Amino acid sequence: MELRLVGTGSILTSALSACALVNDRILVDVPNGAVKTLRRQGVEPGSLDACLITHFHADHYFDVVFLLLELGLRRVRDEDFLLAGPRGLEERVDTLFRLAYPESWDKVRKNSRVKFHEWTDHGGEITSGGHTVRAVPVAHTATPAFGYLVGDGDATTGFSGDSELCDGVETIMRACSTAVLDASFIERRAGHMGVSDLVDLARRFPDVRVLATHVSDEVRGGDWPGVQVPDDGDRYSV
Repeated sequence: MELRLVGTGSILTSALSACALVNDRILVDVPNGAVKTLRRQGVEPGSLDACLITHFHADHYFDVVFLLLELGLRRVRDEDFLLAGPRGLEERVDTLFRLAYPESWDKVRKNSRVKFHEWTDHGGEITSGGHTVRAVPVAHTATPAFGYLVGDGDATTGFSGDSELCDGVETIMRACSTAVLDASFIERRAGHMGVSDLVDLARRFPDVRVLATHVSDEVRGGDWPGVQVPDDGDRYSV
């Protein structure tokens, strides 16, 4: 499995907001600027199979309009495109697109072959493009919120999304070999883990590679035992 950390920053940093790509096919979150960043990193947005939304804060899904434009404005896809996220996803995307490009939405929706999948509050599991995707409920200020486990038959990568340390994060850690975890601050705050939580998780799960994302500048500038802090565009073999 190939993992690309497309973006690694929290909101008030120069880095792109947190966004990841599995095997150049499964996108986890699509923050503002993500589609152009994919192009700069050599990824053709139209080649994606799916996008997984963790929760409905703007820095995690507001570029969905531009992603769907890539998929369906000037082309007609041969295969369905999975767009999965919390309940209310389809309605929110419909609203965003009608605010942004109301004259194009019907065409783009048809040509992109977007298929919405809304998780129950307990999460769930689905397959897409040879990948298994499991949604795991996590604790964040926006509810519902989900982390994800993405597997391709050879390896599994976990993503916390924005989350406090909670049972969902523990579930993710037990099921993956690489975990991409929220480290917005040095110490935890409401809705977010601190990098200190990640250091503790790395100690308790020594076989799991821990990668920090959604990081502030103070986290990026530190040295944290057992925790790697990637830069935008960094790639890993899982």
